[in-house]
Amino acid sequence: MELREVAHRYPAGLGSSAHPAVQGVSFALHQPAILGVVGSNGSGKSTTLKLLVGLYRPTSGTVRLWGLPSGHREVQPRIGYLSENPRFPESWSGREWLGFHAQLTVVKPDERARRVEETLAWAGIAAVADRRIRTYSRGMLQRLGIAVACVHRPDLLVLDEPTSGLDSTGVTEILSRLRALQREGTTVVVALHQASEIERFCDRVVCLRGGRLIGDGAPADLLDLSRRRSLLVERLETSDLDSLRTWLRQRGAHLVSVESQVSAFPPVTSGDALFVDREDRCA
Repeated sequence: MELREVAHRYPAGLGSSAHPAVQGVSFALHQPAILGVVGSNGSGKSTTLKLLVGLYRPTSGTVRLWGLPSGHREVQPRIGYLSENPRFPESWSGREWLGFHAQLTVVKPDERARRVEETLAWAGIAAVADRRIRTYSRGMLQRLGIAVACVHRPDLLVLDEPTSGLDSTGVTEILSRLRALQREGTTVVVALHQASEIERFCDRVVCLRGGRLIGDGAPADLLDLSRRRSLLVERLETSDLDSLRTWLRQRGAHLVSVESQVSAFPPVTSGDALFVDREDRCA
């Protein structure tokens, strides 16, 4: 894939001018890997993903996949896509909806039933496949959306916030399965929010701010891990923690995460917070 000086403007509305969502973004990826697209809300992440899969056409610049424009008819069958807020027909079952998408893609007719069953199991929703979608939890819906994006075994898988709505076990499970797809030759481009997911999952990260590219490299480099320090403190009350945050902020630092030694769950840390320092230095 290659994005070269890509810009996209949303059309002007009544009484307003055209809004630039992405401005001069360039990056390329030439081998199967997991690429994270990160940034604060409104940074242009979702727009960049839609440009990549051909849902939007760039106002200027070029987006090419396998040497062809991203919207080319030969490119589209090789792409799987999950939007940030997928919609489903609530009266259908998960199996029916996945089977319908298998018919729309390049899955051969004699392979569809088997592929649907394999994908339901892979996504962890085989047990609820015959239930109406209206009865699905948020996490089940997210798994169904990922299954739809993967049912035709795409060469490029583009996922916008795929871990949204999943519990910590589900996040680990889905990310490990996406990693397995990458090892088999699928390129995965994913917008993520949690810093812990970015660190452990992505091979490379592009960071956006205000529609512009402000970072491109390994997660450890962009997250400035070498500048982080760990403190282990006993019996720290909430009021003391607030005071500690204030004390650190006055000295130009910020508290990245707080975790308990007795907790069985990994710390949940905002990826946006980790990039505040980098954004300020790039502004």
